[in-house]
Formats: sequence, structure tokens, C-alpha cells
Amino acid sequence: MFESKTLEDTGKGWLLEGEFFVDIIALHEVEPKFLSDISNAKFYKIVIKKGK
Repeated sequence: MFESKTLEDTGKGWLLEGEFFVDIIALHEVEPKFLSDISNAKFYKIVIKKGK
């Protein structure tokens, strides 16, 4: 998504398709207390922020 410019870091937040600010949530398969690298997730969820 970053290579195709679908998702862009604006400094104010993540901008999806130049239109919506979103949150990116990492979904891990192990319990948080067992995580050694929080950035290494198998899946990510993108949630549109309310407002603009």
C-alpha cells in the first residue's frame, strides 16, 4: 500500500487514498506479554478515523 501511494504518512497521520485519515492496528497471534517485536505482526487492521 505504501509503494502504490494508497497509504501515505503525512506527519499528521496515515492518509488512505488521499482522502481518509486512518489508524493502523497490528494484530498479533500471541499474547502481548510474550511479544518480543511489536512491529512484527502477521495481520494489520485499518480503521477510518471519525472526522477529518
